[in-house]
Amino acid sequence: MPDLSSERALRVAAWGLGGWFVLILALHLAALTLGWGNLNLPGNEFRQAQTALSAVAIQQDGGFALAYPTPVLGKPWSVPFEFPLYQWSVVGLSNATGYPLVQSGRLVSAVCFYLALPAVWLLLARMGVGRSRRLIVLGLVLACPLHVFYSRAFLIETLALMFSLWFLQAFVAALEGRRLAWLLVANVAGAGAGIVKVTTFAAVLGPAAAWAAWRLWAMRPRSGAGARPDCGGWRSVARELAWLLALVALPLWATVWWVHFADAVKALNPNAHFALSANLRFFNFSNLQERLDAGLWMHQGAHLLRGVAGPAVLLLGALALLLARRFRGWALAALGAFLVPPLVFPKLYEIHEYYFMANAVFLLVALGLAVAALFDQPRRRWLAVVLLAVLPALQAWSYCASYRQAQAQPSNGGDQLSQMLRRVTAPGEVLVVAGQDWNAMTPYYAQRRALLIRNGSTQDWPLVESSFAALEGETVGALLLCGEQRYNAGLRSRAVQRFGLDPRPLFALGDTEVLVPSEVRPSALGFLHTVPLPELVLPPRAEADEDPLRGQVVRVAKLPALIRQHFREFSPAPVRSQSTFAYSSAEYEGRIFFSAHPYTRLWFTPPAARCHVSGSFVIYEGAYKDRKPGECTDGVLFALVELRADGTRRTLFERLLDPMGKEADRGLQKLELEVTTAPGSELLFEATPGPAGNWSFDWAALGPLSIRPVE
Repeated sequence: MPDLSSERALRVAAWGLGGWFVLILALHLAALTLGWGNLNLPGNEFRQAQTALSAVAIQQDGGFALAYPTPVLGKPWSVPFEFPLYQWSVVGLSNATGYPLVQSGRLVSAVCFYLALPAVWLLLARMGVGRSRRLIVLGLVLACPLHVFYSRAFLIETLALMFSLWFLQAFVAALEGRRLAWLLVANVAGAGAGIVKVTTFAAVLGPAAAWAAWRLWAMRPRSGAGARPDCGGWRSVARELAWLLALVALPLWATVWWVHFADAVKALNPNAHFALSANLRFFNFSNLQERLDAGLWMHQGAHLLRGVAGPAVLLLGALALLLARRFRGWALAALGAFLVPPLVFPKLYEIHEYYFMANAVFLLVALGLAVAALFDQPRRRWLAVVLLAVLPALQAWSYCASYRQAQAQPSNGGDQLSQMLRRVTAPGEVLVVAGQDWNAMTPYYAQRRALLIRNGSTQDWPLVESSFAALEGETVGALLLCGEQRYNAGLRSRAVQRFGLDPRPLFALGDTEVLVPSEVRPSALGFLHTVPLPELVLPPRAEADEDPLRGQVVRVAKLPALIRQHFREFSPAPVRSQSTFAYSSAEYEGRIFFSAHPYTRLWFTPPAARCHVSGSFVIYEGAYKDRKPGECTDGVLFALVELRADGTRRTLFERLLDPMGKEADRGLQKLELEVTTAPGSELLFEATPGPAGNWSFDWAALGPLSIRPVE
């Protein structure tokens, strides 16, 4: 007779574990989406910014090249590290759905993390772990603070982890079952893991190699008392080796191919030579002296205790492992798989907290197996229940204490410096930065390409000069001198001379001085003096009046992008312009209006002989409302003139606005007319003073202006 009460208890336990897992999954989803809409990238932000900047550049370029842009080290812009599958996926999702790029990056990371869990499920099945007991392991994997925080980061980690775990599952399944389907999965997943992130792939290659070696040792031909009757002899060993070769040849070849390809691309940029694989060997593996540095291991330990498992979790896990009877061998093997990667790559795991994404799963598998084993020991089942309540609670407390605030803090992305750079430079321009090493945060948040001069290279004049020369044809929008580089006179003078910068700083913010091109400086100063930011250190306001463009007839196409943006509401843009005062624009009734204080002249090339001209013009209310005579505008004359090729003029439109004398002249005025021009003519829009020739208080503006052919 079967023990019905025992079967009922097992069903209740299974349902209970299912509910426990669903609760943890729901909490993981809730925590993962916390701060989802924020535009900052908390957690090793410099590395996330580099990946995000590559995705931005790929999206803007509209191409999916293997030598993808990472515009941080100057031209050529490509400095490939990982194969760009993650960036391509993010850009593809964003392009297809219109979803913002940052949130697309988070979504791709989260999906990859969840897709990695079925591989763990299948591996646990091969260890003989029952279905409900596997939920214990997966629940602890989900509850890990590191997995909550970094499973939504703008990083390649979860994609590499997904490929790596599926490779390990397929590797084991293919060797055990000799299934071609699993052989295919192992090759695809292994190649993906190797080219996306080889250090993560290495974290599963170790366990795979150890398990394969154990299988080969077990099937070796033996004689005497230890002989196995089912051993196939050397033929079985040869067959096993053939399968092993078929499982790893393509992934290893793909990994080596990508490293050589990336090295060849990086070699084209002298600033990227430090990142060649040969030059990174010492950094990746460290030497004996670094390995004996206690500080290195203390930093690794801090990452472990903060992100993976705190002291209480480790102590309770050790207790469970000591008391467990089943799965102890597998748990110890998983513990070994966790310990090996930080020993192989000590510096990487010291500096980059998120590297523990590659091996934390193994520690949590060991912990989960120990707890699962206690469920199969009736006298200690109560302890397993207690651990299932306590361990996730401890992990949740650790997450709230270490990561939650950074993740939830509202942010529009970047700092005050990057916000100012976005205002005083144009999207197509380049930043030259010294004193930030090759940290991509400033270029990413400013949404600008950059030449970051690495620490240690700021006085390597041949390298500096060649880097500057490579920017030929680009417009340098700003030079940033940070920290002690503010006193690097040699670098400052070379950049000023090469890029036509004004040697006087435009502004200082914190420990950073910013220099811009001479022709941009007056307009930029005029804007910055309106910015209510106490930390912003500006030159005296009088310097904003030193504008070499004032009163000059200039070709608009030759103006700096910062000034050209004031014409963005004109279609077409003027070909020449003249302004007595600094070029500026402002918002009026929800649209951008060009400041047309007299004297302002704008020359246009009509797109056809017959054109429809439409636009708006206004004198701002502050020029006349509640003002005394003599302290107000006396009117502005707006005119549209045809300038013929023979030198004659024909007035097409003329209107004197006198808002002090005529109420109808107040507020927005519309311009709508159809004109016919002679061949070779230009259209000139003018704003000139009133009859007395006095331009005081003539605060006029020209709104969106369109000159289009009559159909």
